Amino acid sequence: MDQKLIELNEKAKTEPNNPDVYKELGNHFFHLQKYEEAIGYYQKSLDIDPRYYKGFYNLGNTYYKLEQHEKAVHYWHMAIEIKPDFDHAFFNLGYHYHQRGFLREAIRDLCEAARLNPNAADTHYYLGKCYFSTNQLGMAIESFRRAIKLAPDDPEYHYDLANADYDNGDFQGAADEWSVTLGLRPKDSKARNNYCDALLKLGRPEDALSEIAQVLNEDPVYPPALCTKAEILEKVGRSEESKKLFQEALALIRGKENWEPLQRYIMDNLRNSRYQGIEALLNGGLAKESLVEVEKFLAEDSEFLPAMELKARIFEKLGQPEDAVEVLNRVKTLREMAEKSQPNSDKPPHGKE
Repeated sequence: MDQKLIELNEKAKTEPNNPDVYKELGNHFFHLQKYEEAIGYYQKSLDIDPRYYKGFYNLGNTYYKLEQHEKAVHYWHMAIEIKPDFDHAFFNLGYHYHQRGFLREAIRDLCEAARLNPNAADTHYYLGKCYFSTNQLGMAIESFRRAIKLAPDDPEYHYDLANADYDNGDFQGAADEWSVTLGLRPKDSKARNNYCDALLKLGRPEDALSEIAQVLNEDPVYPPALCTKAEILEKVGRSEESKKLFQEALALIRGKENWEPLQRYIMDNLRNSRYQGIEALLNGGLAKESLVEVEKFLAEDSEFLPAMELKARIFEKLGQPEDAVEVLNRVKTLREMAEKSQPNSDKPPHGKE
């Protein structure tokens, strides 16, 4: 038996009606991850004082560790019922709802926690994450900035503020915050990759190319970095190298579920790049060559409407207006079918108000 436990047991003998002692015994076993023993002591504190809010709060924490979330929420609410200004309980509720994706409830409880204790950095941080997830970018930025003011050396706070700045169109702000993140966490490949993307948006492709080299030196097959380098090369006119990098990234992630959004992005990029190449042929006076290429394109992607419209333009250039009209009628039919398949925009999605 360790010295701390001996001291607490001795104190329980001399102060058998002090709920704080049993709460501390519970905390001792909680930190040892002996959760059933901890529950027993927290219950003992409540046997002594049925309105001992710390006992309810710690029961909630323990049941949360046991992944019995309904019980955890119940006991946190019991703590708040007794002590309505208990910001820790409101924070835990907000954190729980954030983790479960119940963002409206998370925002409600985190706002209350922030009102009760405006100096808790993590409360403002998780509020920022909730606002970001609900596309309330101005509120997210404000919350992240408050968190940073209270805890300026937390790299995650700067990283998420940069994400919000970037989505809000403030690429300089995003670059600055990712730069701070890298100062605090130099090996953060995600932050450096995103920093390169912001530099590219700011018209600094050479700086971006230098930075992305650092990421790929650490991990030569990191798919987002390959894509970012491909974007940079495309920007500086090295389109063939760009295409090869996109294809390399696609080969690495194809069929992997967790990479589906990036896979769709790459495929769209390659498709658009190919389309632009065919359009360049047409604009360069090579109508017959562009027709051959657009036919190949549509053989692989038969319903890409911009390519079909491009084919109509090629037919017009070749003096085949009837063929052009036929293609445009097909485009019109496909558009009408797509519009009919869309849900009624006047009706809100299920579960939304």
